[in-house]
Amino acid sequence: MREDQHTEFKRLWKDEFLRELCAFANSQGGTLYIGVEDDGTIVGVNNAKQLLQDMPNKIKNNLGFVADVDLKEDSGKEYVAITVNPQENAVSYDGKYFVRSGSTVQELRGQELAAFLMHKTKTHWDSLPHPTAKLEDLDKESIRHFVSRARENRSFPLEYDENNISLILTSLKLITADGHLTNAALLLFAKDPQKWFINSFVKCAHFPTKEMFKPILSHQMYGGNIFRLVDQAVEYVASRIDAGVGERIHSAAIDVDYELPLQAVREAIVNAVVHRDYMSNASVQIMLFRDRLEVWNPGGLPVGMTIEMLNEQHRSMPVNPTLAYPVYLAGYIEQLGTGTTDLIQRCENKGLRRPEFKQNNDFEITLWRPDKEYLSHVGDQVSDQAGDQVSDQVKRLIQIVRGDTKTREEIMDLLQIKSRRYVRENYLNPAIEAGFLAMRYPDKPSSSNQAYFLTPKGLELLHRLM
Repeated sequence: MREDQHTEFKRLWKDEFLRELCAFANSQGGTLYIGVEDDGTIVGVNNAKQLLQDMPNKIKNNLGFVADVDLKEDSGKEYVAITVNPQENAVSYDGKYFVRSGSTVQELRGQELAAFLMHKTKTHWDSLPHPTAKLEDLDKESIRHFVSRARENRSFPLEYDENNISLILTSLKLITADGHLTNAALLLFAKDPQKWFINSFVKCAHFPTKEMFKPILSHQMYGGNIFRLVDQAVEYVASRIDAGVGERIHSAAIDVDYELPLQAVREAIVNAVVHRDYMSNASVQIMLFRDRLEVWNPGGLPVGMTIEMLNEQHRSMPVNPTLAYPVYLAGYIEQLGTGTTDLIQRCENKGLRRPEFKQNNDFEITLWRPDKEYLSHVGDQVSDQAGDQVSDQVKRLIQIVRGDTKTREEIMDLLQIKSRRYVRENYLNPAIEAGFLAMRYPDKPSSSNQAYFLTPKGLELLHRLM
């Protein structure tokens, strides 16, 4: 025998070892052997029969459950085995909660304790009532917009009316019987969700290489309700990945073929925002690298869920079910429980590498960009020779604009040049004519709101200049 997740050895009994029994009860169960050395050598105890009489009541009185206490014998030496089954309810010893981790006992504190107690009581953070929030803190326009989408996408039965907002919230389980708004209600519809949950921002960053090194092409931190967070983050990614533009054949809209399937991008971002641990101080992070998109969210998989299960059809086990249901009704989730398999299928249908799921301190989803250079459909590649022919002014402009959209005033400030004409003739116009730079409003070149951004060809040159 040896000590492990389910086994502990003690030479003599001490009442403080009730802590070990508490840890077994709060974990996967286990057996504590009295009269055994740490290396598994049986030394026996002199008071085995007394322990056999005393231990059941001591465990029951201090820990609140019944354990099996058995007398064992080996080579004439008596020892005691106390076997504990995992308990459905949380068990405390001396007012503290312990769990088993490998062959060690750990006390739960802070967020870990809160998450453990919620799991044991089968409650979820998103369904907890907020003690101070009121209906006046919600944005009526956000609720109206949600109802419109939910009716269109999922045949939501209620119509929007300012007089039936409480009824709408009640149907979504976003308000308690005594009128308290839940945490989910605030994340979904609050006028300023970050006022209530400062960690609910989404951070986005774009790196020019395959590693998380500076310089960063662009970075943004987005706030707002759940729907706005998802929309902003998806738009951030879409505006920075390569895309081919089709023709107006079947409608007035132009088909856009993105290198990453946007529905898969949306699934990954929705997963991160909806299923994250909102008791963590960390935020959702979305990082676009030259070869991949990584989406990180604080927290872990639901209890009972494994990485392997994400790669096949599985039942829905949302970390925040009260939050997930309205997101589903609004059409942001195609079908509860199929998000990861749909994400995999969409990427593989496009010929991309299979997405990867990882559980470290955060839960991570990686979507792989095409292995080939994906710029042939948007313009000529920038050869090394052509790159050498680009003026120093244009090169400097490319490095200043990077992955952001900048106004002429911002560009002049960064260049530290005061002459508009000089900047236009020596920087902006040559970059636009060479296909490196584009205007936000090309039909209105003199617009006061005019701004400039790098084309895919410009981004490629930027990568070469790094």
